[in-house]
Amino acid sequence: MKVKKIIISILLISVLVAQFMFIQFNRNSLAVGETPTVTINLKSNDSIDITKLHREDEFEVVARLKEITNAGKGIVVIGATLNYDSTKLELISFKGSSNGEDDEWKLTKNQDNGKFVLEHDGYVTSAQDILKLKFKVKANATESTETTPSTATISLTNITTSGGNGVIKVTDANLVATIVKPEEKPITVSSTKYKVDGNDLDISKIEPQTTIAQFLSNVTITNAEASDIVFTDKNGTVTNNNNTILKTGMKLKIADKLTYTLIVKGDLDGEANDKGEVVTENDLAMIKLHFIGHTVITNPTILKAANYDDDGNRQITVNDIAMIKLNILGLLNATK
Repeated sequence: MKVKKIIISILLISVLVAQFMFIQFNRNSLAVGETPTVTINLKSNDSIDITKLHREDEFEVVARLKEITNAGKGIVVIGATLNYDSTKLELISFKGSSNGEDDEWKLTKNQDNGKFVLEHDGYVTSAQDILKLKFKVKANATESTETTPSTATISLTNITTSGGNGVIKVTDANLVATIVKPEEKPITVSSTKYKVDGNDLDISKIEPQTTIAQFLSNVTITNAEASDIVFTDKNGTVTNNNNTILKTGMKLKIADKLTYTLIVKGDLDGEANDKGEVVTENDLAMIKLHFIGHTVITNPTILKAANYDDDGNRQITVNDIAMIKLNILGLLNATK
């Protein structure tokens, strides 16, 4: 009977010990079993908007270690694969980030397949930049259209990290860049000497015998190159000689996007005589016939040329006739 009691006591003690060990094991399992989490994301440098990239733009992308939880002492190694659209982007540089003299991520890379390893000399437990990438948009990259955006994805895939206590898998990091056409700046023409009419698209108040060179010295053309500027005669023939004398009806064409008709004061017919003078007896005859109602001028360009004194309307008066007459006689002091 005494032996039986001893055996029962031993069994009870064994059960209690087993229960205690079971509880402790479960507690330890919960602590060890908490899932380690590491988050890495990609971000662009704020100095450039990657949703509005242009051809040959350069921009920087940073991979940032954003969050580390339940990773023991921290992590010291990161492995991943860099992917990007090589038809639209060129990789200029690819290096580990340095956050201080003793806080640097060392990079070992294979640019042929994009695989790389980052290693740190100590445990990392806080958010920080880990990788810096610099890209350039290729000169022939496809640009977005009104219906089809042109995007280029940059991503880190197959990301794994470790602090020496097993592998921690990380969700892929992605960044999308969009390539667009540069906004076209409008071409503008202005002058303090001539009258630029943006509605009728003509330039008037040009003094007789003004050359192309003199004209250009008195106008300001924005958002166009000198090579974009072309002069044509009234028949459409290009005439870009700086010494060419302007006549009514000639055109100023800019980059095939903007065309102005040129109007020379008193030059109604757009012709020059044998002496190269643009205000002639024929112009005087035309304005007189209009004034007396014999042959009325209806063409708005010719009416502006006939309105020599530029009195603010298209009414032809005896003053306009007088100024054309004086010009022919060489008695009108025209200032170019």
